[in-house]
Amino acid sequence: MRFPYPIFSGTDHVSFNLIKALSEEHEVSLICHVRSDENIKDIAVLKQYCKEVIVARYPVIKTVWQRIWKKIKREFLFLFCLIPRDVIDNTSTEIEKKIKDHLSSNKYDIVQIEYFYAAKYRKYIKNSISIILSNDAYYETVKQFYLYEKNIIKKAVRFFEYIVTKRYELRAYKLFDWVFFISRDDLKIIERDNILKQTRVIPVAMEACQTSKEYEIVPYSMVFVGGMQALFNRDAVIFFCRDIYPLIRSEIPEVTFTIVGSSPGEDILEFTKEPGITVTGSVQDVSPYVSKAAIYVAPLRIGTGIKTKILEAMSMKKAIVTTSMGVQGLSVENGKELFIEDDSISFAKRVIDLLRDPEKCKVIGLKAAEYFEKKHYVESIKASILDAYRGL
Repeated sequence: MRFPYPIFSGTDHVSFNLIKALSEEHEVSLICHVRSDENIKDIAVLKQYCKEVIVARYPVIKTVWQRIWKKIKREFLFLFCLIPRDVIDNTSTEIEKKIKDHLSSNKYDIVQIEYFYAAKYRKYIKNSISIILSNDAYYETVKQFYLYEKNIIKKAVRFFEYIVTKRYELRAYKLFDWVFFISRDDLKIIERDNILKQTRVIPVAMEACQTSKEYEIVPYSMVFVGGMQALFNRDAVIFFCRDIYPLIRSEIPEVTFTIVGSSPGEDILEFTKEPGITVTGSVQDVSPYVSKAAIYVAPLRIGTGIKTKILEAMSMKKAIVTTSMGVQGLSVENGKELFIEDDSISFAKRVIDLLRDPEKCKVIGLKAAEYFEKKHYVESIKASILDAYRGL
């Protein structure tokens, strides 16, 4: 896993708050990757909850030739050894050595691996209960990438990637004593294709997002939050800007849409030419942008796992319009805690209705916050997380 603090992504939310909850009853040691010196400074935060924090750096690419060689090696392992690119990109010899050395000289009751691509380290777990935590049924996401791809050549590559990823991921889960999931929907997907020995579903725990000051809501404003390096976020933004935003703007000319997230490419920046659309790029804190928005939109069409961006918005009492994909793994009711619309016309109509009715936005936002408090606030569900690890 990567260093889970500061919290920038959904996986950071899951990892950090799981560590925080488990530290109430257990001694926790963490071994993870770091990408920069900034992470080193934040080790002190993790040490509040961890007995030990052991970090390994991702390999540093210093020259053009190293970059070329890495790419050649990556594609060779993918094409001829059938190792998914995500496994190659997120593992290293340095962290493998640290895991091997640490587990050989220390005894643990439980050793948990996060994400299927780190399953290769299972061989170093000798006399402990082994758990792998699945954040999502990732091969199902890769399948969706393949289905949505229009370019014939890219579609063929996506299909091969799906086959390779599915094969590797399903084999990975079979190596462990237990497989933990954060979404019952993902458990059903995996069990459809694989017979697992022992499984449990643990809730996603999060802190409520808070702002340092109160922000006044900007009328007729919408926001989307998500890193643009993720294909499912790019697809959601492109779908919204091309198919939904023009319908909303034809009814409400003063509407605005802010896209908040790192690494926006030219395909996303192009939308800033449209009236009312802003792309922020990477920001340190997304909460001011979410706080000021009248509506939070998440028109996701691709992806598996629980979307923590939705939970963040719920904790901030936002009126949310999303899709069936956006609420995967959540026990929400359409029209109660948020709104679910899967086609562009229905999505646009729902947004228009809410933009014109601020009181309805307040009511639905309060219901969303109540749901978050009960089902996902770390202090509320800490006991159920601890229960999942008892008696293994």
